[in-house]
Amino acid sequence: PQVRVIHAADAPPVDVYLNNQPFAEGVEFRQATAYEPLAAGEYGVTVFPAGADPATESPAILGDLAVADGDVISVVALGADGVFQIANLEETRLPPGDREGRVTVLNGLPEEGAVDLVDPGLASVEDDSRVLINNIGFGERVESLVVEEADAVSWDVVPHDDLAADPVTSFD
Repeated sequence: PQVRVIHAADAPPVDVYLNNQPFAEGVEFRQATAYEPLAAGEYGVTVFPAGADPATESPAILGDLAVADGDVISVVALGADGVFQIANLEETRLPPGDREGRVTVLNGLPEEGAVDLVDPGLASVEDDSRVLINNIGFGERVESLVVEEADAVSWDVVPHDDLAADPVTSFD
């Protein structure tokens, strides 16, 4: 198995422990570590503010991780404003086809509730056909999207079932 950490929680840098052993230290917000080999098994995940002493301080996030032979997993710390959790994303390391890319979508916005991923280039469409992914709850992920090579891809994240709302965030 291979495991990496992604810090997607709106919080200062963190140290991540697996079964009380350091796994990743000083991981900055919006940073991903390299994949590291890990023995198959069950692990307790604890996330502390960087530099905290696990012997005397409480973790900011607790979670579990189960890995089997051949797994490739991203352990994602996500959340904001005191609402934090761990999401374990099974990844595929298979390369996409020629002239394609792969994107995994995870809702890490606790204050927004469920969201939709939409194509803003189809703004003149009045029905929901511009919704690429519908109703993604906080902490939920969707299967990876494979996108064809293009000059540019733009996506908006809007509150679920509210195509008229201003985007919560956008990706280009």
